[in-house]
Amino acid sequence: MFHRTESIDDIGLSRILQTDKSNTISSLTKVICTIGVKSRTVEELSKLLEAGMSVARFDFSWGSHKYHTETLMNLRQAMKNTKILCATMLDTFGSEVAVRLAAEDVSSFDKDAPKTPLEMKKGNKVVLSVCNDREDQKKMVATSEFFPVVNCDSLCEIVAVGDSIFIGQYLFTGSETSSVYLTVESIDLENKEIVCTCNNDALMRGVLLTVQISNVGEKLPTISRHDENDIVNWGVKNNVDFISLSFTDSAEDVRKCRQILDEHKSFHTKICAKIERASALKNIDEIIQEADGVIISRGNLGTELPAEKVFILQKMILARCNYAGKHAIVARLVDTMAEAPRPTRAEATDVA
Repeated sequence: MFHRTESIDDIGLSRILQTDKSNTISSLTKVICTIGVKSRTVEELSKLLEAGMSVARFDFSWGSHKYHTETLMNLRQAMKNTKILCATMLDTFGSEVAVRLAAEDVSSFDKDAPKTPLEMKKGNKVVLSVCNDREDQKKMVATSEFFPVVNCDSLCEIVAVGDSIFIGQYLFTGSETSSVYLTVESIDLENKEIVCTCNNDALMRGVLLTVQISNVGEKLPTISRHDENDIVNWGVKNNVDFISLSFTDSAEDVRKCRQILDEHKSFHTKICAKIERASALKNIDEIIQEADGVIISRGNLGTELPAEKVFILQKMILARCNYAGKHAIVARLVDTMAEAPRPTRAEATDVA
């Protein structure tokens, strides 16, 4: 019969109570940081590098090429100052539909940012107007009754009366009070307008709102003209290390992105397929096989699936990526960093 002979010290429990003064970082687990408005200076980027940032993520759902180039130059200077290398990742806009509340390069911290939130009231009507011309976007002003929608020419064709549309900062803040749930009442194809009814009260803040439409994601293109322009004229030009392919639905999306990179001799750039829709799960094995890695976007998946199933999917995808020897990335681990200097215990456990 086997008898346990180890003491508490032998199995390491006493070490948990000791203060760890070492500053080691796991060589297996990497940290991807989204570079924000306040962290894009050379000084702040140097601090991120010294804290263990492995990859700098550039979010192209917001900001111009000029804006992101300035940030990249700051990052390279920070790497030079600290003598710490860091990979770069271009995160495409993808088929994400959005509502702009301010001009393209205006952040929430700028003086030109909206000063007061848009007040949405339950039962009120709101018109979603499709607008993809950048000059026209500058003239359109969002109000509580009118939202200019960008990055989706075919929005009026893919929605139907009775569909549910979610708009807000839920994916950024986690606050239901900054999100509005709409029901489509009528569609004007000629004028590209959709009339909806608000189902809750909300205060819409910020400069860019996310739009989620129930069960129509697979009808939207993964790589738009906007994305291809970003990949070729910014990603390839600046030799980025990774492309985060937003809203990947199939292995064919990955092949199309790789073809764009190959045509421009960017053979070194790796592609990480971002899993954000339930429809992508039907093709998850083929996607893992074709991509260099997978990003699990729990925020977007949580709008299409019950919250308790997102955890199961996360475990499943991580296991399959590990088995295939592919990068496995989990997104949105420390949301409270926008409000507090230390993570919650739940967030720290999540990372561990």
